[in-house]
Amino acid sequence: MDAFFCSLVCVTSMEFDVLAQKLGQIDPKTDENADKKLGEIIDGYNELTDIANELEDIFSPLLLAHVFGVIFMLCAGVFSLFVPMNIYLIIKVIPFIGLMFIQHFCICFYGEQLQISSMRVADEAYNCNWYGKNLKFRKMILLTMLRAQNPQKLTGKNFMDIGMPVFYWCLQTIHSYYSLLSGLYEA
Repeated sequence: MDAFFCSLVCVTSMEFDVLAQKLGQIDPKTDENADKKLGEIIDGYNELTDIANELEDIFSPLLLAHVFGVIFMLCAGVFSLFVPMNIYLIIKVIPFIGLMFIQHFCICFYGEQLQISSMRVADEAYNCNWYGKNLKFRKMILLTMLRAQNPQKLTGKNFMDIGMPVFYWCLQTIHSYYSLLSGLYEA
């Protein structure tokens, strides 16, 4: 499930990168079909934002549950390493903790990539030579820039944006809970 989700987000962010690259290749001063190409790019951008919004709608509750589940499981796993136990249990817990970290990192990383890739469309729209073109092209590119300034992002039920800051927040939370539990265990 997580690999499928990461693949969907990765493909969506790569498509945003392709659109940004196409937008950067438009030269309105020399290209006769710049208006038509920009119209096709805008249509593609609209389709991609619809796809990203559907990903958000489908996976948002799961992402919120994932973040809190990771915090709980990793906190318990890290705490169990420092409680006296059988060596065989420790050998089972260490790979579990490592895989949970990797899984959570991948989800946060691809969420961050989606934000960066969708913002790149606005940057490329600004960087094309739009100021030397006709009024229709300038209006189209201006609307594209305005719309692309709000990045597409994945959230956990609008509670948090899934990205690298959430990954770091989870690490800090796990450390805090571990410190609390180890203090209670020693007392």
